[in-house]
Amino acid sequence: FSFDIARIDALLCFLLVLAMAITVLRSGTISVIGSAMLMALAIFTKQQAFIYLVPITLWLWLRQRSQAILFVATVVALFALGTMLLYDANGQWYFHYVYTIPRAKAKLYGYGRLPFVFSEYVFSGWAVSSIAILFWFFYKRREHTLRSKEGFLFLVWVIAIVQISLHLGDQMSSQNITLPFAAITAILLPIALKELATVTLLTPAVSWLLVIQFAGFLYNPYKENLTIVTQAEKAAARQYCNYLRSINGNVLLWGQQLIPELGDKRSYANNLAVQDAYMPADTTSNRLADDWKRAYSSKLFDVILLDDNNWWMERSLTTYQKVSVINFDSLTIDRKAATALGLPKYVLVPREK
Repeated sequence: FSFDIARIDALLCFLLVLAMAITVLRSGTISVIGSAMLMALAIFTKQQAFIYLVPITLWLWLRQRSQAILFVATVVALFALGTMLLYDANGQWYFHYVYTIPRAKAKLYGYGRLPFVFSEYVFSGWAVSSIAILFWFFYKRREHTLRSKEGFLFLVWVIAIVQISLHLGDQMSSQNITLPFAAITAILLPIALKELATVTLLTPAVSWLLVIQFAGFLYNPYKENLTIVTQAEKAAARQYCNYLRSINGNVLLWGQQLIPELGDKRSYANNLAVQDAYMPADTTSNRLADDWKRAYSSKLFDVILLDDNNWWMERSLTTYQKVSVINFDSLTIDRKAATALGLPKYVLVPREK
C-alpha cells in the first residue's frame, strides 16, 4: 500500500528519527538490530534513506566496530529479503519502478540546482536555527566530537542538508523532502540554545530572532497558509465518497490516489506514476501503453472522472463521451487544500455504438 500513499515523507521521517533515537539512547546487540530494521523499512519507504546509513555506521564504528558491522550486515540482509518479497509480489514491475525509471529520469538531473539548498532552505526560513546550531557546534567543538551524542546529531543534521541538496537536482523536487532536516533541527536547537545561554550578549538576540523566525512559519506571503480541515469540509468529503460508492462498475479517477480508496473504488492509476513508467521507453513501458489503449478501446471503465488538471484527456478518449459535470456548489471544500485544482467533476461514459 505504500505505493498509493500520497506523501510518504512523514513515514520516512518517523522511521529515521526512531532508528536514530534507538541508536543514541540504547546500546547492545538488540538495539543495533532494531535500528537496522527501522533503517531497512525507511529505505523501502524512500530510497533516499540510504544516505542516513552514513552517520549511523560512522558513529557506531567510532564507538564499537563490531556494532557497526552488525548494523550494516543486518540492513543488507533485510534489504535483500525485502527485495525478494517485493519482487515475488509485483514481478518485473518492481524493478521497473524502483530501478529502471530512476535511471531514465537521471538524464534530467540538474547539478546546478544543488547549491540552492542554502538559499532556499538552510539559510532562508530556517536561517536563525541553522546559524544557532552551527555556532553552537563549532563554539563547543572540543566537547562535541563525533563520538559524542551531540556530535552524532550534528552529523545527521549535515547529512539531512546533503539529502535536500541531492533532491533539488530532481526537477520534480518539493518541500516535503525537508521533513528529516526539520525534525533533526527541532532536536538540536534546544541543545544548542541551552549551551549558548552561557554567551551573555548572544542569548537575547538569538531568542528574539527565533521568535521572528517561528512567527514567519505561521505567516509567509510566498507560501500557502496552513489549512485546518473544518467539519463542513469533512461532511463534503463524505458526500463525494458516497457519490463514488453509488456508481456501479469500474471507475477511473485519473490523477487521484486516495479518493478512489475512500470511495471503495480501485485506484487504477496516478498520472505521474504512469508518465514515469513511460519514460524509459523500453519493452515494459511499451507494454503498459498498449494496455492503456486496450482498456479504453474495450471500454473497461464504466465511468471516467476527470478534474481541471486533466480535462484535456476527453479529446483523446474517442470511445468515451462527457455526459455531465458534477456540481460542487454544495461541497464546501477549499480547493487549494486538495492535491489537484479541484475534485474530479467531468463525468465520461462509454459511447454508444
